This record gives sequence, structure tokens and C-alpha cells, in this order.
Amino acid sequence: MDRRSFLRSMGLGVGASALVGASPLNPLDSRPAPDSSTDTTPEPTSTTTAEPTTAAPPEHYRWTRDLYGTVRGLVTDGAGEELYVSIGRNVYRLAADSGDVDWQAESEQTVEAPVALGESAAFAVGDEGRLLSIARSSGDRNWFEDVYVYRAARPRVYDGTVVVLGQRVHGFEADSGDHQWQSEQTFTTPGALRDDGFLYVGSGRTFAKLDLADGSTVWEWDDRDHLDMPNAGFRLDADRGLLYATYNGTLFAVETETGDVAWQADGNYVRALDLYGDYLLTVTETDADNTKFSAIDLDEPAVAYEQIAPLDVDGWSYGRVTTSLAAHDSYAVAGTDTGHLVALDAASGRLVGATAVAEDSLARLHVDGDAAFVSGSGFLRSVDLATASLTDT
Repeated sequence: MDRRSFLRSMGLGVGASALVGASPLNPLDSRPAPDSSTDTTPEPTSTTTAEPTTAAPPEHYRWTRDLYGTVRGLVTDGAGEELYVSIGRNVYRLAADSGDVDWQAESEQTVEAPVALGESAAFAVGDEGRLLSIARSSGDRNWFEDVYVYRAARPRVYDGTVVVLGQRVHGFEADSGDHQWQSEQTFTTPGALRDDGFLYVGSGRTFAKLDLADGSTVWEWDDRDHLDMPNAGFRLDADRGLLYATYNGTLFAVETETGDVAWQADGNYVRALDLYGDYLLTVTETDADNTKFSAIDLDEPAVAYEQIAPLDVDGWSYGRVTTSLAAHDSYAVAGTDTGHLVALDAASGRLVGATAVAEDSLARLHVDGDAAFVSGSGFLRSVDLATASLTDT
């Protein structure tokens, strides 16, 4: 019996009915809060009326789940109906609108990156390189394959192939798990971006564009010309034919057709960046641990502004940015260590709005339409941005 038949026969997908509360074995708590006391002795009659002790949640909270462990990935499907959550060795599928758990699947390794979604399967990579295929409909495990990785990264799916970023980039047939190809280059801790049938991938000392049909090299950087190479923050600017990516404090703009550097900028370590119209917004941290927002006007290109919060951002009282950047109503959205979501106009740096979504720091943010999904210490929450008064449109 091969490993695929073995996994199917074992039925290792665990349904939501098996969840019994947040714990190391069951990170997502599906139960209502338990009664704080099991004593059934009646209380003495009182002549005063007690005030309610539990306030109703804010209107913009859609649902909340207690959890054990750290969320490593939040991914929604194309329709925004399914939410895939990576915690510890588990991948969960939740109903995005209610937070109800549809299924739980378990790996032998810690899943330290978001899953990738194929037509009928979700693909998770463990911290030691195990690629696991999970049926999206049921949570059953289809097959697994092992590759060598320095650090787990989110896989990519294209045209029936699932791509794993390991010491080499590997292509596996999505339905069967059969190995199709591997890259010539070796990588350590790569970042990557897929653009149709091509993959841009870099790890600080190696940077290349690969053809996903067979893993062949379209172009790659020569280490005699480039000491440092991109490994994070990959963003595609299709209108300008440029790829933006970072290495520590260096921001590169790379021509996608040739691999030539169009321009580069140096600064502090880039925590997050994203494209908003004609502006590339970056989030860095100053030596005093404050957040700095910088925007590049891509039509020039030139720095449009640099603002340190709270010194240069009017109305800022929200600590430091602690999540990736997202977008809503054309504005940049981020989470902070005060438990707020903030929205900024990337063109001007103006603080558009802010709303409280937690009492403690936010660690992860994913936005899909009017729904924001945030996580922090001990919680996963969905927020309705349409009722959160976050933006002025």
C-alpha cells in the first residue's frame, strides 16, 4: 500500500464535531464560554437589581474564536466564503461569514505558512518540508511528499502544478503528487511571487525568474554583479512591467522581462509594502521603534513623503504597525500593537480612520472585500469593515 492509499484508508481529516475546546491538540475553541460556576445552590434573595456584567460586542465584530497557538496563515477562497487557518500542525477550514469550523486536517509537522488553494485541494507545507494535499470538500488528506527546506514558505499553484519553495524549487502534479521538475538554483529562505506561468523567487544570494511549465530559468542574477538580492515583499506592477522586492533595508524595482534593476532605494528594514494606484507604500521601523510610512510616486519615481507615527501623522495614537498591509476602499489598511485597524491614504499619508478590533496587539491581517480577519494572542476575529467607520467613503 503506497502512502496515498494509506492516508485515504486512515481517514485523517477530522470533522468539526471532534473539536472540544482550545488546547494544544485543538487550537480553535468551538464551544460557547462555559459557566463560571457549577454550584447550583440558590443565592440569597437581594433587594437590589444587578447590572449586566457582559457588554454586547461592538457592531463591527462579525465573530470571534478563542485559540491556542499562533496563527501562521489566513487565506480565503475566490468567493470569500471559505477561510483557511494555519495553526500549529493543523489546517482548519471555517465558514468565513460565521466562523463555524467545517473541518480540521493535521500534519506531522508545524504548518508555518498560509496554504495554497487549488481547484479541489488545499496545499500546506510543514516546517521540515512536508507538502500535504488536503481535500477542500472534506479535509481528508490526499497525499504528501517531502522536500528539503530551510524555512517553510507558502506554496503556489498553477495549471495543475503545485510549486514548493525548498532548497530547490519543486513542481508536483497537484492531483497525484508526482514530482515533475526542480530548479537548477538552490535557495535558503526564499520569497516568491507567481505571475501567470512564471515564478519570481529570491533568497538574498540567489534571485531568478522561472518558467513553471518545467522549472527552467528565464533569467537570473549573477552574484558577481549583485551582492544582495531580493528575498521578501514581492509585489508586481504589471502596468509598468516591474517587480518590487526587498532585502533587509534595500528596495529593488526589477524589470520583469529582462531582470535588470530599474532603480533601487536604501533605508531601514522593510516590515511591509504594497501597491496603491501610482504609489508604493512601505512600512519600516525607526531606531526608536516608531513606525515610519514612506511612499514612492511611481510616475517619477521619487519619494513622495516620509512620515513617522505619531510625530508626523495627525491624529495618530495607535502605537506601531505590527501586521502586513492590506487594502479597503483604495486605502492602505494595517493592524497595530494597540489592537486597532488603521487606514491611510497612500498618496498623501493622511490618517483616514481607525477602529478598535482587539484589546491587545494584532499579529496577522487578511482582508477580503468588506471582511477583515485578524489574529493576536489567544483570538481569531472577523470584522465587518462596512460598519467599522474605518474609511471616509
